[in-house]
Amino acid sequence: MRIVIAGAGGFASILLQELSQTTHALLIFSRTVHPELEEGYGCQVAVVDYHNPEQLRFLLQGVNLVISTIPGLEQINLIEASRAAGVDRFIPSEFEGLLANRPRLEIDPYMGKGSSDALTLLRRLSRSRSAPLKYTVFSCGMFYERFGPGGLRGNGMGASFDIVGLEDYMVDVELGVARLPVTGPTGRSVGIAMTSAYDVARILTAALDLGINSWPHEFKMHGARMSSTQLVQVCSEVRGVPFEVRPMSYAEIVLELQDCGVPERLPEWCFLQHLLQTAAGRYTMTGDDLLNTRLHIRPMGFRTWLQQVWAVHGQSLK
Repeated sequence: MRIVIAGAGGFASILLQELSQTTHALLIFSRTVHPELEEGYGCQVAVVDYHNPEQLRFLLQGVNLVISTIPGLEQINLIEASRAAGVDRFIPSEFEGLLANRPRLEIDPYMGKGSSDALTLLRRLSRSRSAPLKYTVFSCGMFYERFGPGGLRGNGMGASFDIVGLEDYMVDVELGVARLPVTGPTGRSVGIAMTSAYDVARILTAALDLGINSWPHEFKMHGARMSSTQLVQVCSEVRGVPFEVRPMSYAEIVLELQDCGVPERLPEWCFLQHLLQTAAGRYTMTGDDLLNTRLHIRPMGFRTWLQQVWAVHGQSLK
């Protein structure tokens, strides 16, 4: 099988580590040259212009699966080129949060990054009678890496989105502070499912053995499930310090959002929208129909992962 990974850093490099251990032919799309990837993983790297549809279509000829780690218009162009080239299946870069729990476009904190647009386009193209493009979303809850040293940025992830550093989401593990959504719109506690990016890559790679033609529109997985209160408690215990926590109800977040309607407060609007969508259940995962269970893969637990990454961080500071 021929597989294209769109992107070369962060999560794309994690995927490459796993996929390079298979017999599948790998082609990396990148805006810049990466000889270290070709030498280290035995793959090909194509320098692409995501705004050149003819080049994309040419390079995608004969490709079975495209895995995207890029956002915005570049991903939209890649989707359209994949359909035109006859690619069998597309995995978009929208890994975090169940499809059913994602917000409407106008209140999506990723709205400027084309996330909702990409999913809407994929749904439409998958229904085409003449040349359908099948797609599968690998929903992992949220990445553990949000809570590691440096946040997503520290792992080379999330540079194109608004949540990149520890300070950009509800818990700053390094400073020991949190603005925590504790209750949802019905007053129930907020549940969160999470998975390490490395386990997502392991599970996605193992899923290839199921045959991509049998994949559904969404695969679910998680390494841990807990309430938001339990999450901050685990972070506090691992760091060995009490956290300064500001608990917030769904209604309180809504009230604060009403004061963020001006352009100069857009970063705060995005921050609060992420809190609101967390409180509304974007990262909640119920049921047992999990891909990792079906594949008999046990992801690393959150506490174990957190202990490991912060222990390594502590040693690096000595």
